[in-house]
Amino acid sequence: MGHILDSGRVIDAGLRRAQAEVLLNAWNEGISAEQVARTLDSRGFPRTPALEQLWAWHNGFDPDLTPLIGQSWIMPGFFLLSAEEAIEYYDELNSFGRWNDGWLPVLADGAGDFVFLDYYVEGPPARRYYNDEDEQPFIHRDLEHLLGTIAAGFESGVIHRGPRGSLEMDHEQFDALAKRLNPGVPWWD
Repeated sequence: MGHILDSGRVIDAGLRRAQAEVLLNAWNEGISAEQVARTLDSRGFPRTPALEQLWAWHNGFDPDLTPLIGQSWIMPGFFLLSAEEAIEYYDELNSFGRWNDGWLPVLADGAGDFVFLDYYVEGPPARRYYNDEDEQPFIHRDLEHLLGTIAAGFESGVIHRGPRGSLEMDHEQFDALAKRLNPGVPWWD
């Protein structure tokens, strides 16, 4: 997979093609590697180039500029958390007992489901947290594959603007794309 910032540029271009102007205008500016390190250090997470690149690209978005939740999606159903929001959600979820200390959320759906990085496993891989499920499946080998798959979804037109103006995708096509880009990840089989 490619560089996070390269995937970010492809995602931004896809959002422009999808006329997702609200989100494009609501993106927070990226933050420095030092700011990312301070945020991660506050909870004992290791500093990684992937997270530095993610939050250098965009540090989440300003929710005051996105009145409808669908306007904040980076892909259908999920929005990008800022570094600070990731720690806030981590603290909140960690207090419930179902969240593990080594899990750092990076995407959220606004209803209790997340995509998180699992620092208990080398990579760390991206996993899906279902609020109402016991199993939290591995969905991407790492953050680069997560963002690369989203970028490929935009590039191929699988992720696009739907008739109501929010992002939509053909789930079968996205699953096939994700399977090809994430070999060996059982979730896509």
